[in-house]
Amino acid sequence: MTGFPHLDQAALDDATNILLVAPEVGQSVESLFAELLVSLESPPDHVVGVTMSKSPWDFLEPWRRSFPRGSTSFSFVSTDGISRSVAAADTSDDAGTGSDVTHVDDVLPVEAFGQTVADEVADHGAGTAMCFYSLTDLLEYVDVETAFDFLHVVLSRVRRNGARGVYHVDADVHDPATLVKLSTLFDLVVQFDRNRPPGGTGTPTGGPT
Repeated sequence: MTGFPHLDQAALDDATNILLVAPEVGQSVESLFAELLVSLESPPDHVVGVTMSKSPWDFLEPWRRSFPRGSTSFSFVSTDGISRSVAAADTSDDAGTGSDVTHVDDVLPVEAFGQTVADEVADHGAGTAMCFYSLTDLLEYVDVETAFDFLHVVLSRVRRNGARGVYHVDADVHDPATLVKLSTLFDLVVQFDRNRPPGGTGTPTGGPT
């Protein structure tokens, strides 16, 4: 793969939940998500995008260009960060994206936000991939322990539904201890290193399977 030339393909194909470590600056995270998913032995039939600081449209156009035409459908869970009840979530075709978007007013309470994400994955079932953007955004709302508990539940639901999850984190923002703690939850950690072109590693973590 262009962005991850040293990635272990077998490890990627075997992984259910993947931590994507990539900087925000100078790199299209949207395209990195797509690059990983398209390269799978069995690419997803449906992709659920969870967006916390970008619009679904930012992801939809790069994804449509990356996946073979007509092979994959898309839906989104999107939060605008306004402090209102997450129970007010609604689903619609978001302003011309051509994909269903579940709007969530806030990520708090985080348990309800996680349930909304898990339900969207369950609705599409096996053959679905979920792209979570981003754990860095989530950690602006909750502490590391709360994020850890949130992820434990969401990752389990992804696995139970025969789906796959890719979760972005920006290593430039977090201390090494936070990244190490989060990484223990994942089957595989994939790192894009902008300082080591072409750069990219895939490391099995020994996390839950």
